[in-house]
Amino acid sequence: MTGVQTCALPISLVLIAQVPGRALDELLEEKRLSPGEIRKLAEKLGMLVGRIHEAGFSYPDLYAKHVFVDFSGDETLLRFIDLQRVRRYPRLSSKLRAIDLAALNASVPPALLEIGRAHV
Repeated sequence: MTGVQTCALPISLVLIAQVPGRALDELLEEKRLSPGEIRKLAEKLGMLVGRIHEAGFSYPDLYAKHVFVDFSGDETLLRFIDLQRVRRYPRLSSKLRAIDLAALNASVPPALLEIGRAHV
């Protein structure tokens, strides 16, 4: 056989689909969004996280860099990436919900937290 190379090592492949939009952490770091726009995004994200928690899913890697925001259509869309550690439970405990939310809180730029405090 000529022209064919073989390898004794196993080959692993990762297929990645491009996710439309921008990572939430990047958007917030750019500081181009108004406080009102940030508030709307936060409300939308809160509703979405609430829905996945109500469905019994825990997302321990819920970081701002894993939330993609797509403004390209009529409606702003949020998408999650890196879902390897997502687990579904018959009843999601408040402890697991808090862990998810703490991960998100820790990954949000401090400026966003100041905007949130100013409007409480």
